Amino acid sequence: MDDLKFEGKGGKEAEDFVAAVKKIALKEGKHQDSEWTAAFASTCFYGPALRWFEELDENVQSDWKLLRRAILQKWPAEARAGGSASGSLPTFAAAPPPAAAGPSAPTLATPAKSLSYRPVDEEFCGTQCQDRASRAAPLLIKLEAADSMYKEVNALFGVGWQHSEKACPSVKRIFRIIMKPTLMEYYYAYRWA
Repeated sequence: MDDLKFEGKGGKEAEDFVAAVKKIALKEGKHQDSEWTAAFASTCFYGPALRWFEELDENVQSDWKLLRRAILQKWPAEARAGGSASGSLPTFAAAPPPAAAGPSAPTLATPAKSLSYRPVDEEFCGTQCQDRASRAAPLLIKLEAADSMYKEVNALFGVGWQHSEKACPSVKRIFRIIMKPTLMEYYYAYRWA
């Protein structure tokens, strides 16, 4: 454990570091303790990575889920032979205009806020809500500022801000995009190919 170091040399080092920290946390029985894992990881930063870490917001420094994402965002994967870097994203065409309301058009009986969006891993109140949202897709769900996912995205936006000559703007709104499952299948096939 004492020889684990992260200096911020590139994407491969970042991936190896995140994987090593996760293995150590599991071995220590702390894999579900995000604060402990972040505190442990903070002892491994050296050089440019240490300076970067010290500039992070305190909530990112003390939450392993936010910290590991910030690390992988700051040091993205290098391009792999025969393909693009795993951090690249496809460009999607704009969604078609909404269909006219009618018996065949999928609609939500209630506003999007009542989809009972749950932060972290539970996206909806259950499979019935998820199915209803998928049928109504594409749609946007506004995240509330108190939502943990809102806080995570907001923190990552600040971490990823790369214009040192400009102050990072404050986030006004964050929306969750719900897509049709078939479109997401194409996206994941492309993303992980």
